[in-house]
Amino acid sequence: MVKHSNEYAKLSDQELVERLTATPVDEKLHSFFIQKKCKQFLRYISLNIYNYESENQIWGEFYEFISKDDWAVIRNWKNKNGATLYSYLACCSTNHFVHKIVSEKKIQDTLYIPTTQNVYDQLSNYAHEEEDESEALPLWEAFEMLN
Repeated sequence: MVKHSNEYAKLSDQELVERLTATPVDEKLHSFFIQKKCKQFLRYISLNIYNYESENQIWGEFYEFISKDDWAVIRNWKNKNGATLYSYLACCSTNHFVHKIVSEKKIQDTLYIPTTQNVYDQLSNYAHEEEDESEALPLWEAFEMLN
């Protein structure tokens, strides 16, 4: 691995893009890239933005993110404004994980704060399913209060 690490460390950003997106996949390059080159910003994201229990979890999700759509994230790097590949990926990854938090929060909000119509429909279903009317009475009262 040391031999490959030295070889990979000498690659320019453009060469990295070309070799990371090439087929067949150079698994050693991919491991080196994620575990050595991207480790700092992934650790920052894991500690400050989106908590992960292990480095392998964030590395896996990062790999899925950059490899989807035929490596579109990496292929979109164009050295604009002098941004290095790493600063570009740090920015894209940070945005990805922030977006993930926002999406999950929206889902949680809809799960934990039901709309009046949802509660109304659920109470109606429960009340109709209850065979013993005396058991259903509190449900009907709640149903009427919402109504």
